[in-house]
Amino acid sequence: MSMRPWINIRTLLPIITVCLMLFAVACGGAAATPVVIEKEVIKEVVKEVPVVKEVIKEVAKEVIVEKEVIKEVVREVVVVATPAAAPTQPPTIKGQYGGIFIKGEGRLLSGFEPTRNTCVCHLTVMNGIFSQVMYTDSQTFEVKGELATNWSVSEDSKTWTFNLRDDVKFHDGTPLTADDVAYSMFRWMERPNKISATRNAGVRFTVESWRAVDPTTFEVTLKGPDVGFMPAFGNAFAGIVPKHIFKPADDEGRALNRKDWVGSGPFMAKEFRKDEFFETERNPNYFVKGRPFLDGTRVFRMDSVSTQQAAIRTNRITMSSFFPGWTKTEADEIKKQLGDEVVVQSSMPAIFYFMQFNLNKPPWDDVKMRRAVHLAIDRQKMIDLVVQGAGEISPWYHWAWDWIVPLEELKTWEGFRADGKEEDIAEATRLVAEYTGGKRLKVNMMCRTIDVYCDLGELIVEDLRKIGLDVTLESFEPNAGIQKWRRGDYELIGGQRNAMAYDDPEAYNASFYLPGAGNNVPNWENAEFYALWLKEKQTVDQTERGKILRQMVEILRTELPDVPLIEPAQFIVWRSDFKGWKIFQTANSYSPFSDQWFEK
Repeated sequence: MSMRPWINIRTLLPIITVCLMLFAVACGGAAATPVVIEKEVIKEVVKEVPVVKEVIKEVAKEVIVEKEVIKEVVREVVVVATPAAAPTQPPTIKGQYGGIFIKGEGRLLSGFEPTRNTCVCHLTVMNGIFSQVMYTDSQTFEVKGELATNWSVSEDSKTWTFNLRDDVKFHDGTPLTADDVAYSMFRWMERPNKISATRNAGVRFTVESWRAVDPTTFEVTLKGPDVGFMPAFGNAFAGIVPKHIFKPADDEGRALNRKDWVGSGPFMAKEFRKDEFFETERNPNYFVKGRPFLDGTRVFRMDSVSTQQAAIRTNRITMSSFFPGWTKTEADEIKKQLGDEVVVQSSMPAIFYFMQFNLNKPPWDDVKMRRAVHLAIDRQKMIDLVVQGAGEISPWYHWAWDWIVPLEELKTWEGFRADGKEEDIAEATRLVAEYTGGKRLKVNMMCRTIDVYCDLGELIVEDLRKIGLDVTLESFEPNAGIQKWRRGDYELIGGQRNAMAYDDPEAYNASFYLPGAGNNVPNWENAEFYALWLKEKQTVDQTERGKILRQMVEILRTELPDVPLIEPAQFIVWRSDFKGWKIFQTANSYSPFSDQWFEK
């Protein structure tokens, strides 16, 4: 999920405790059910033995029990952890068939392809078209199997083996095999694509190799234990594509056409019009029998909240957009008007706003000037005026990860604090004057043409002018702004990162702060930070991980490659006759709309 200028890189952020997965046999995300085999052999005793040992073997442990007997009885009890196959059928749901799910979104896909999708707002469609080997449950955050029936990890936690379903076909009727999985892994891990580099985040640094063992067995070998591997492998953007379609396109260097948008999910690509809409239709041969309930999905370009409000009121769309997200005031307004006709839910924590510097241009190559900006920004004013109090100040990491730096502690730090703000502004003014010699420095700042982004930008302009900077605010259309940002043609730029996009701090760091990371556009490098990242990703103990991550935060706090601003609550609105849908808590979580329906 690439960051873009005041752009949605949306996420989650809950922490999945994956350390247990690294040392156990996993099965459908749940512990294997022990199978007990008892065997009793009674032997004739020549010499009476007063004590006999009963041996109980249970996977990796051995318990010795001594007891007195008259006869020698050897009783063997073997507990075997047998991976149970994932259920071939979903839980019974009394859904109703028919209907089209319709949504308004601020921006649209350029095409249907998992590794090049830039926004979580399109997961509805992407997850519906492309199946995954693994997925992250949207409510429990448990990594489960979709194409995988069971999986295991070697004793050294380096080799993962996945057994795949043998009844899955792509939309064109071609069987899906482990060879397709291996090719999809290649596109995800090695294809020169900044977007896909964001999706695989940190694991691309630790994955050594992968292969199709046979048509239904896939294997991944890591360079070493990696606590982030399973959450990353269950990423919603790791969809499986057909090798026979995608590889020729890759080899020829051509763009995929609509007829090439083939997956194995519950919905098939139907029609696409750039910057207007895209739609899918029901896959009648989906491998989960009885699914999906819906006839299809349709997403329209609607980059105005007021337009979405009108469409919700007239029942022209089923659900509001994630981008732009609705404020509390806007959500309250529609709820007051429509009452029980709509459901309103906050997705907080969801996104957070930040400011990024061009570290390759003065004055932002000087950490003192970056610190001045950080100190000058009044974050509480942003919360009060822009999001109507529905939000929090943001750390570099999402505040849900407060086991790294507690939110209450963060509120006492320079720049983030409300008490002592006058002192912060005074220091910021001094730093600017020291750099400029008392002259007014002209600065250009970019923001996207969406109300909330411009509102934030105007407040930042006010704050920076107070410390001696003459700031011009430049708004831009998304595509043009992204290109300027990627080229490094900017000074200051506002952005939106997806707090939902990363299940773990390891992946977040790999996406934004490592050399060559897809979202590290300023090319910030810090050898100590990188060394700590390598150490942290192999540390299973969560307390120890927290200590290492705290050191990494201190580096960010000192170097200031960017500065976090606030985390707003984000409100989603949908028609109440649309059933079975729950707001997903992470961008990596799974929501293909196979279990949703309209109540008639």
